Amino acid sequence: MKKLTLLTVFFCSGLLLFGQEPLSFFPLRTIQPNDSYSDLEHLDSLFTSAKIIGMGESTHGTSEFTVFRHRLFKYLVEKKGFTIFFLEADVSACKRVNRYINGVEDDGKEALLEVKLWPWLTQEMLDLVNWMKEHNKTAEKKVQFVGCDMQLIVDDKLELGRIISDTNKVDAVFSGMKYPYKDSVEVILAYQRWNELKAECKVSQTTQIDTLIDISIEQWFQHKLRNGITYNFRDSCMAANIMHYLDVFPNSKGMYFAHNGHVAKAIYDYKIGHPRKMTGYHLDEKLGIGYICIGQTTEIGTFNALTFGKEGYEFRLHELKKAKKKTLENYLTSFKEPILFCSLERLHGIEKWSYTEIGALYGKSLEGYKVKRNRSFKPNRYDYFILIKNTSETNLLKRPKITGQHND
Repeated sequence: MKKLTLLTVFFCSGLLLFGQEPLSFFPLRTIQPNDSYSDLEHLDSLFTSAKIIGMGESTHGTSEFTVFRHRLFKYLVEKKGFTIFFLEADVSACKRVNRYINGVEDDGKEALLEVKLWPWLTQEMLDLVNWMKEHNKTAEKKVQFVGCDMQLIVDDKLELGRIISDTNKVDAVFSGMKYPYKDSVEVILAYQRWNELKAECKVSQTTQIDTLIDISIEQWFQHKLRNGITYNFRDSCMAANIMHYLDVFPNSKGMYFAHNGHVAKAIYDYKIGHPRKMTGYHLDEKLGIGYICIGQTTEIGTFNALTFGKEGYEFRLHELKKAKKKTLENYLTSFKEPILFCSLERLHGIEKWSYTEIGALYGKSLEGYKVKRNRSFKPNRYDYFILIKNTSETNLLKRPKITGQHND
């Protein structure tokens, strides 16, 4: 009861000081996109200086996280002039969706399925895409659906096949390469053929290859051709691609939609080599107060994720049970609010806590390696957190085909 009273005090003082300093704790009324914005309007001042808002999720397979991001993005578009939706998915993979929301006749579900990464192939994401399409029919400033990742070359091959009339030339570039690619003669030769095809297109002046596609393909090749540890490369690429977009469209403001770990202003030290600087860390370096980082978490519920099986990865439904003591989720749940906004700036002693952070993979391998639920807090990784107390699994449009590669 004391903590519930404390929440009321924070809430009331926040209203009195609205516009002067951020709220510490604030109950949100709903996650539904079409409901009133009355509660979000109390957070309005937080977004005034924002150029990019990184909006995360503690698991990739939780329905409510996407639904709430739909609501917040809709609010930012309609009330704050945001126009860009940056997704933790490949640049080329998102091109078809972007054409769809901007008026090209297509099937929205089929366009979204082309993104290929299972966390985004959900009814929740399709609802967001279809809202973007409806919005763009009458909006003066059109919303754009932009991928910023560079994981899969198959997406680029498919999109290049639409851009370059001679698809045989596209097929020839990538012939001979096999997953997991890595630093091989086949990849080196493919890189040479790609540069030759680019030069040919440039001379002809009849085929224009999108600059961001060109950049992301270059990133993919550099990733595969790098010697030594490469796990630090992907996040720097996502940040660079977002910043490139902002350089081309300097008046744009956007939401970066990814896992909590990617949006965090964090350097993770895995004790196996170089520290990993996350996308949010790079964006914070470039944008300063123009980058806001919001994590999402839950205490209990079900979620989709890969797990370890006898013959490789398997896809399963998982359950989160009641959070343990000395966790962010346990503390925020004590306020008895189903949806709670929290400013981490005023939470003292959180470095002694942990919080839920599960990627696309969860569980324990046959060899004993375990993907744990919790990660220890470090100072200044996140600006804010949103707790949705009870959550459920995403509604998949298509059950993923497991190939040994997963999105983290």
